[in-house]
Amino acid sequence: MVPECPGGGGQPRYTPCMSRMASPQYETGRIAERCAATGEALKPGDPFVAALIQVKGEESLIRRDFTPKGWAGQPKPAGLFATWSGVVPASEKSKGTAIDTASLLGLFEQLAETDDPKRQAFRYVLALILMRKRVLMPMGSREANGDKPGALLVRPRGSQPEEPPIEVIDPAMDEATVGEITDQLRTLLRIEA
Repeated sequence: MVPECPGGGGQPRYTPCMSRMASPQYETGRIAERCAATGEALKPGDPFVAALIQVKGEESLIRRDFTPKGWAGQPKPAGLFATWSGVVPASEKSKGTAIDTASLLGLFEQLAETDDPKRQAFRYVLALILMRKRVLMPMGSREANGDKPGALLVRPRGSQPEEPPIEVIDPAMDEATVGEITDQLRTLLRIEA
């Protein structure tokens, strides 16, 4: 059962177990040396597909990296949460960065049509990170109304003014929880803000 927002309305909201999405016991931010499907080496300059996977019975996410061929040639992992693509960096220093801004925006867009409260919380915090990076521009917010949850309204930098803003469901988290999850996502994805 999904908890309701304060005041009813039946809308899903953030739950305490979501704060364990990026548990420090899992080292998920670093690009693997080998494809999880084929065992093929992932060398600097090689393209890769990264997948965040929720292990059955656990609240944490783990990361698995694949070659594009390994990703396309295998059934998708059970518990698939989200994916992004990138290129294995050349230097040891840049290997710590798990995701570039374009991939981060792609991950944000990939989570747009979800009803899952965990994915909504993940997307909401990604939106805050992308706003801090000035990739998304804040356009306002929409208050919760009956069965319709509140939303953050954003627009990609450089988009046309006549384009409607993107609605990001507000999972009704307090500031401390947003800060905690933001820090955990930065660790999980090795994002610098």
